[in-house]
Amino acid sequence: KKIGFRKMISKKVVYGSIFMSSIFAGAVLDKIIPGYGKDIAYSIQSYTACRFAGFDLNPLECATVGFVSSSLGEFCQYFGFFPGTFDEKDFLAYATGSVISFGIEKFLRNGRSIEGIALEV
Repeated sequence: KKIGFRKMISKKVVYGSIFMSSIFAGAVLDKIIPGYGKDIAYSIQSYTACRFAGFDLNPLECATVGFVSSSLGEFCQYFGFFPGTFDEKDFLAYATGSVISFGIEKFLRNGRSIEGIALEV
């Protein structure tokens, strides 16, 4: 489906704002849940990057992308491709971030399009 330039830009603003907010939230959450706050934020960032890029995926598919891409990074730690310590509990954090991402979008949409929400602001 084709959307207008104004709607496309407003959609990018919404997803970009969620992405930037998740960076701050990850730092705060890491103080509350040491070692897992940033992991929750990683899957939120992967989700919003998927939506921001405009892939033709629905929110559930992008939540799956968020979980899988974050998990892939964890497996890379396990095999020594990335620095860090492998922690199987990180997968719970990634799943939590994906569920939060999906929930945020469902809450924001609530019967309206993301483009419409951005244009209302």
